[in-house]
Amino acid sequence: MSLGDFVKAFAHHTAEQTDAIFRGDAKTGNKHANKRIAAFKKLCAHGDAGRDALAVLFKHPRMDVRAMAAAYLLSASNSGG
Repeated sequence: MSLGDFVKAFAHHTAEQTDAIFRGDAKTGNKHANKRIAAFKKLCAHGDAGRDALAVLFKHPRMDVRAMAAAYLLSASNSGG
């Protein structure tokens, strides 16, 4: 998979988690959260290039995706990766 594929997975699973939460479906929400975390870990495995790739989501049409990308990148920058 390419960095772009991991970014798409991050965005997809963030949106799906939000939608599941609004439906009251915590189990599905948690499944998507775990998949988002996995995508982020794969991005981080590529170092700065992987984390930088996530920045494209700051222009995503969904606010939840933009906010989650920002939160993960802030967390990564504060924890050293």
